[in-house]
Amino acid sequence: MAEVTTEDVLDKISQGHLECTICIQRFNRPKILDCLHSFCLGCLEDYKRTQYPSSPKLPCPLCRKETVLPDNGIAGLSNYFAMTALVEEFTHQENLVKRQKSRIVCEVCEDDEAISRCTDCKEYLCCECQRAHQRAVKTKKHEIATLDDLRSGKATFKSKMRDEVPKCKKHTNQEVCFFCNTCKVLICAVCTALDHCKPSHTYEDIEEAEMSFRDKAKSLLSKAKDSRRKFLVAKNFVDSASQRLELMLADTSADISQRADEEVVRIRDMEASLKEDAAKIGKEKAELLKNAQESFSENLKWTQGTLEMAEAVLDQSSRFELLELMEKLLCNLNDINELDVPCPEQNLSPFLAFKPVPVKKVALGKLLLKEKWSLKAHFDGKVTSGEVTKGYRFKMAASIATFTNSDIIVADFEDYKLHLFTPQGQLKFEFVGPGDQPEGQLFNPYDLAVTQDNKLVVIDNLLVKVYDAPDTQHIKFLFSFTPPSESDGDETGSDLSCIAVDEKNRIAVGDAKRKIISLHEIDGSLISKVPAELLDRRLSISNKERLIFSNYQKAKLVCIDFDGQEVFCVDTVVDGKQLKPAGMCCDRHGDIFIVLHASDEHGAGEIHRYSAEGAYMGRIAAGLRNPLGLTHTPAGELAVADMLSVKIYHKD
Repeated sequence: MAEVTTEDVLDKISQGHLECTICIQRFNRPKILDCLHSFCLGCLEDYKRTQYPSSPKLPCPLCRKETVLPDNGIAGLSNYFAMTALVEEFTHQENLVKRQKSRIVCEVCEDDEAISRCTDCKEYLCCECQRAHQRAVKTKKHEIATLDDLRSGKATFKSKMRDEVPKCKKHTNQEVCFFCNTCKVLICAVCTALDHCKPSHTYEDIEEAEMSFRDKAKSLLSKAKDSRRKFLVAKNFVDSASQRLELMLADTSADISQRADEEVVRIRDMEASLKEDAAKIGKEKAELLKNAQESFSENLKWTQGTLEMAEAVLDQSSRFELLELMEKLLCNLNDINELDVPCPEQNLSPFLAFKPVPVKKVALGKLLLKEKWSLKAHFDGKVTSGEVTKGYRFKMAASIATFTNSDIIVADFEDYKLHLFTPQGQLKFEFVGPGDQPEGQLFNPYDLAVTQDNKLVVIDNLLVKVYDAPDTQHIKFLFSFTPPSESDGDETGSDLSCIAVDEKNRIAVGDAKRKIISLHEIDGSLISKVPAELLDRRLSISNKERLIFSNYQKAKLVCIDFDGQEVFCVDTVVDGKQLKPAGMCCDRHGDIFIVLHASDEHGAGEIHRYSAEGAYMGRIAAGLRNPLGLTHTPAGELAVADMLSVKIYHKD
């Protein structure tokens, strides 16, 4: 691997920030356009002469925004003194670095080696010439810095242009000292008596004008950054939707084919028709999403570039230059804030699915263009005697999973039992461990999960207990294991808070106290330990080999890979309101379904969806009592443990 030198770093900085994008050279007398992009004076003159010789306006070579040229053309455009000063300072530092290993000769006597530099005269000085320089009447007050200090950064070269007070454009022998609020220009004292006099004009001191403008720009800059954030969210949604559209189109096509195969030859024509419609709609949606991606990317690029230029002007410009550029900067910031930031989740949904209907020789089914979830089943575990409700089976239904036959198993935090139900909500039995296997007894079952081959894994205090339930009629204890602690045999610092399994039957166990997720084979052997700083009490694994977890108090949804690298970390904020996340699960596309609490009151629970990349996709259900656990059923439905009940949602 090649060594990265200081010269390499300086070259990279120069290319990214100090070079004109027309000539690809360091800026030479840069001029700034209304869009805040800057180019060399000569480059702009050549550009206008060859591209727009007779036009009073000049499109920016980068963003195409037009600038109305002053009467004297390109030369009349605002100078970018801050950039000129920056180029001068950078070039000076670059020369020092490049000549670090070589002998720098005194530029006065041209004989001895230089040891310092006069920052006023811009001359390298040897020891004798420095002493003479400091004795001479005209130069004894000059600032001198040693080469060692300049090279180390202890002393810095500052261009005189930064402190230079510009001259009045009309009275060229006068320095500007006021800002005319009426004309939005810098003026001198003579201007206040002749061309910008009160009461027809209002003006103020440079310092006051700068302070007023900075306050206004700061407010607009904050709004512009918010617009950029909204564009970023919108673009992330469209990016995710484009990826998901391909998957959903494939799934929809497969569903259509499956239904068509059941009806054999008689309905093949209908199958082809629906596929054609689906493909057409998919193509249209893809085109819409592609156009949206391009539009959002362009807007985001323009917004980002404009903000960077605006911030550069605010950070680097003198107060005089700042006020001179005020109108351009405000105009650009207002342009950003006036952009209409769309809500792509409302009209750019990637959803596409097939809904079969009973065949009556009329239609095979219909394509669903909008995704809608509704409550399919609800069972509350009531204990009755005749028609009298004696109580509820659940006290705090909190963790939930399903077997391959769609049976549902629920862990209750308060009665320390597991409850097994049919998909229709009929209780099969309550489970606290096999009666003939004392080592398999459950004392404090907290979280649970079910593997692809119907192995039930349960957190019970500091143990993970594994059971076999091939037909869910009988549950047999197999073994238990203890996730690794900081030191062997000492689990006092552990808090096993969550568990999940993936499609390869690997087990992930979360330790909320030590902020660690341990990955295990199905036999309990350790694969790896993954740090998870925001780990709380809920965990899931997606089919992309990613660990998904939430943090309730900090309102975060986090995704990391099996190596602990963060994929995303998003705030669970919906419509500007922070919601507290609880349980979650992932579908076959990697999309994340998550329980969110709008408040601590009962009835404020909701289910929302995020893409596999963390983009918000919308609300699934609302009005739940106190939902905690969430799982996907084999039929693609959502089953939620909602305190005193279990609710099942399906797509209409």
